[in-house]
Amino acid sequence: MSGRKGILMTLITLILFLFMLAEILTYVSLSLNNNNMAMQLAQTESTSMASLELRYELYSFIHSSMMNAIFVIYYDRNDAIYRNITDQNSTASGVQQLVTTGMIDGNSYQSSIGITLGNYISSIENESHAQQEPISILNSTFRVFQSNPLSLTGIYTALAVIRSNGTESAYPISLKISVPSTSSFGQVYVGALPPEIVSYVPVKITNTQSSNTASPFQQEVIVNSSLYRGREAGNLDNIEFFYANDSIVHSWLESGNTNTSTNTTYWLNISAGISAHSSITVYMGFANLTTDLFNNQTTGEAPQLSSTYAQYDDGASVFNNYWNFAGTGLPSGLTSTSSTDTITVDDGLTVTEPTAGSGYAWILTGSIPAGQIIETDLLTSSSELNTRLGWSTSTSLGGQENPYSSYDNNIGGTAISGVWITSTSAGGIAVTPTVVTKQSGIFSFAWLGTGSQWYSYNYQKATSSDTTLSIATDLYGYFGVGNLAYSSGTTDSQSIYWLRTRAYPPNGVMPTAVVGG
Repeated sequence: MSGRKGILMTLITLILFLFMLAEILTYVSLSLNNNNMAMQLAQTESTSMASLELRYELYSFIHSSMMNAIFVIYYDRNDAIYRNITDQNSTASGVQQLVTTGMIDGNSYQSSIGITLGNYISSIENESHAQQEPISILNSTFRVFQSNPLSLTGIYTALAVIRSNGTESAYPISLKISVPSTSSFGQVYVGALPPEIVSYVPVKITNTQSSNTASPFQQEVIVNSSLYRGREAGNLDNIEFFYANDSIVHSWLESGNTNTSTNTTYWLNISAGISAHSSITVYMGFANLTTDLFNNQTTGEAPQLSSTYAQYDDGASVFNNYWNFAGTGLPSGLTSTSSTDTITVDDGLTVTEPTAGSGYAWILTGSIPAGQIIETDLLTSSSELNTRLGWSTSTSLGGQENPYSSYDNNIGGTAISGVWITSTSAGGIAVTPTVVTKQSGIFSFAWLGTGSQWYSYNYQKATSSDTTLSIATDLYGYFGVGNLAYSSGTTDSQSIYWLRTRAYPPNGVMPTAVVGG
């Protein structure tokens, strides 16, 4: 008898346990409205489902809040440009402040974001308690970090205690929210901005070649300045370039120095170079319109662009070798030799041949490692260009009226290689496009190796080969005028604003620079 009573008690206990388990397995279904943050609780099958629903709704709210926060911090719809309205160390810290407090530097942006994360959590708890199905969210933490230059990641952790029918269950919540680059805010900037910068656009530079650039490397960047005129001073003096760590990229404005130009040319000194088949991103930053960032050290312009010649010329910090001609004497590092021709330095350099075919005048550099481009901005005042730009294996140009006794470019055993700029050709080199009479512009020449030359006019390149030319380890650059047997009998005068050398790009192909991303 006692045995049957024991079995009965065991069955009763099991039945009661099953009833209790059924009660425990009821759950609360959440339906959260992001507009009014209302929460409705309804019993269903499992309290764990309440945790899953809560996790999903929190994820949705935080994701949308992060997107809105980025939009508030950096994107200006009217100007379609990134705007920095805070002194935050990074986009991530600004987003976290906005999502968790709704404030940045004492300014409220709650109307733009909707409601802060803290208020949202409170609203969940208040609504659940009002409906006698309490949820408590404990030990909340929220962290936002820059996972890469194109995305933010937010991590939210908490403990949700859900009470249903007198039974409490605790469920950990762990959310990882990633916000990728989208059309609403473009590329997220990593790091602090330089002190004067209030807005910026990214500049993505891509080396498509199979070899690295030189280090340092001079990168050409062409900007349609008219697109950003609302952010630019009239002469573009409120612009500087910088890396993601807020350090300044040395830049030199070559041409198109107005905010209405559609073809503004900058040169940037990329100190570490660019690896093969890779890209880097720098940023073109805008200060307030009244802020002048030009100087002669990090951010400047070609000497002839300033109201006072070379006032803001920082070319020496951008190019491998650089000379302007401020004052009345040759700058350090250059020497000259001439006969009846004259060399004048007076805020620019002018070489004059008083009688056609009468003599020569040369400007020479010191020894420079081979493989670079020598380049100058040339202005002619004569009816015929009669100018040479190039490299020599020695300084023995003195006394040579014409470095081109024939196309072998050889004088007294000294190999000479360069462009002979006339109305139709360059000495020893077929030129495309053809250089025509009175054509001024930027002339470039590189002597890359035995039998290999490269020439360009206004950056339109041509190449040629001449097996009689032997390269040397170190070369001497030169610019000047020598007589021409077929001169027209008129006076010839050539002026240059600057002379420079820069790195030859991989395979002669300049890396592409896309502004604005």
